[in-house]
Formats: sequence, structure tokens, C-alpha cells
Amino acid sequence: MFPLLISRIAPVVNTFQFIPQLHKVVSAQHVEGLSFTSLLLIIMTNLLWLIHGYYTQDISLIVAATLNGFIGFLLLICYFKFKKKQ
Repeated sequence: MFPLLISRIAPVVNTFQFIPQLHKVVSAQHVEGLSFTSLLLIIMTNLLWLIHGYYTQDISLIVAATLNGFIGFLLLICYFKFKKKQ
């Protein structure tokens, strides 16, 4: 029971790891220190987790991967938008 609970909670908690970065980038309107390669890897990783979640029918993984991918995509948009200003 406990491992199942952890497997449901961990992806959801993981979703919140990029929210402070997104807030900082949007507030400061600069992307200094933000790696383009890392952003691409974040998006690709979450796409793979989304596919895995789909095939295993793990709703918490699907939700977390979708939200993480969306946040990664927003960071990528900010990267191009604010990189031009620097």
C-alpha cells in the first residue's frame, strides 16, 4: 500500500519543482542562467513520462507529465521572448 501511495504522490509533487523557476523568469523578465538544452530535455522527458503514463493508465503520472511539460513549454517560450531583450 505504501509504495503505491508514494508512486501516486511523487509525480504530482515533482510537478511543482519548476514553478519557482517559471515565476522567477516571468517576474525578472530575463533568462540568465536558464539552459536551452535543459529545457528541451525537460520537455522530452515529460513527453516520455506522458506516453508511459498513458500505456500504464497511471492518471497521476499523466497529469504530472502534462503539467510539467506545459511548464517546460512556458519556460521555453519565455526563453525565446526574454533572450531577445538581453
